[in-house]
Amino acid sequence: MQIVSALDDVQIKAETVPDIPALVFMLPSFMTQETEPHIAAVVEQLSSTYFVVMRDRLDLLTCSTMALGWSMCGMHNPDLLDQMSDVIIKKDKDGVLFEAGDESEVVNLLSGMSNLGHRNEEVYEILYKHLVGTNFTKTGVIDG
Repeated sequence: MQIVSALDDVQIKAETVPDIPALVFMLPSFMTQETEPHIAAVVEQLSSTYFVVMRDRLDLLTCSTMALGWSMCGMHNPDLLDQMSDVIIKKDKDGVLFEAGDESEVVNLLSGMSNLGHRNEEVYEILYKHLVGTNFTKTGVIDG
């Protein structure tokens, strides 16, 4: 609890903002029943700060790291999820979202968003197409 409560008094300096996604991912590791609400609140506060400063610089790795961190601590902030979705859609349209070998980030992002119950069909389709290619048919049925 000391580590988590110490975060209440932390001043985020401009040079440390790029490190926030790693902290968001790591903080749920310290979660107990007692600290769960506090960690979720700190994660949400850090994430909001990050989005104010770095929103337009979000990349796929950052999105997947943050979505998994949010998912692990149960932080469900529809506004941040919508902002992340908007960035994903824009960067896909600009052709700057994906890089070779980023399938793990895509899967982690899908996992985090799904665990939080965030259903943006356009984002899911963008990510799914990247994993399986553009020549697929949506059937709603998963073959076993």
